[in-house]
Amino acid sequence: NFGGVNALDEAVSDLPVMHTFFERVEKNTGMTDTGDDMLLETWVDMWKDAGWNPIILGVEDAKKHPDFEELNQMLEDFKFNDYNKMCFIRWIAVAA
Repeated sequence: NFGGVNALDEAVSDLPVMHTFFERVEKNTGMTDTGDDMLLETWVDMWKDAGWNPIILGVEDAKKHPDFEELNQMLEDFKFNDYNKMCFIRWIAVAA
């Protein structure tokens, strides 16, 4: 699980931060879980090498938003599939 992973230790908090969002969902992209993991590891490594503090957000981060339950219920009411729901949840995670 990559959600909320801070790729660097807290001592480097003065570095600029780059966020992405990842949550495993049913998908038909041709990517395996191992492929997803390798892609995320490469993303972290490349941003670290460029002098950034890469952070991977997930649903657990979105749940920290004070309006998460209400927003999540609205998304459930629209009956989005998991992938499309996560497209909205990522913005909630960033805003949390």
